[in-house]
Amino acid sequence: MRCCQIRLAWAQDSNHRDVVIKLTNRDFDEYRIYSALLQCEELQMPGKCLGVLAPVAILDTPHNYSFIVMPMFNVAQIIRFMRCTLQGLAVLHAHRIAHRDIHQSNILTDCYSQETEDAYMGPAHAEHRRAGEASYCLYDFNLSIQLPLDASLLECRRLAKEATITQSAIQPNDIILGEHVYNPFAFDVGCLGNLFRVHFWVSIFSLISSRTL
Repeated sequence: MRCCQIRLAWAQDSNHRDVVIKLTNRDFDEYRIYSALLQCEELQMPGKCLGVLAPVAILDTPHNYSFIVMPMFNVAQIIRFMRCTLQGLAVLHAHRIAHRDIHQSNILTDCYSQETEDAYMGPAHAEHRRAGEASYCLYDFNLSIQLPLDASLLECRRLAKEATITQSAIQPNDIILGEHVYNPFAFDVGCLGNLFRVHFWVSIFSLISSRTL
């Protein structure tokens, strides 16, 4: 069995933005995909997130490999985001509210600007995060349900078809094997955990690596 080694490094660019640098072979499709994403104007608009992590630069070398430079939160910002959203979910569940539609579009931050254009909001939000002042909260409860306060978080079961009301791509695979019922509270936890995994795996990998050196 071949062992796959992830080749990553962490740095800051000349604008003091946290970035992660990945080594890739120019013969692979990965390199061509990153090149296409870098040229995509829609993905390079400041402050606009389309759900795809596009590189900020590609550093070619005289050899057959290149360095892909990608943006990232630093670990402190990620931990704050995780703490805020986990606390929010704990509050909802304590009141027996199952959100049922957790994804990045249903999380608000307290960054405010009189400018509404992405070109202004993006840098303002980035600076707000770097200052350690950003807070995050879950919102949009149009698909949520509230059960009696004596309902068990562990034993609660609802019809599995209710889990399909969300269009989130990060929902857990709780009902893919034909289950008739599911736990909406556990489903919330799975959605939030998948959100962390999808967006922050590079930074968490760096944190774990630094602790084991």
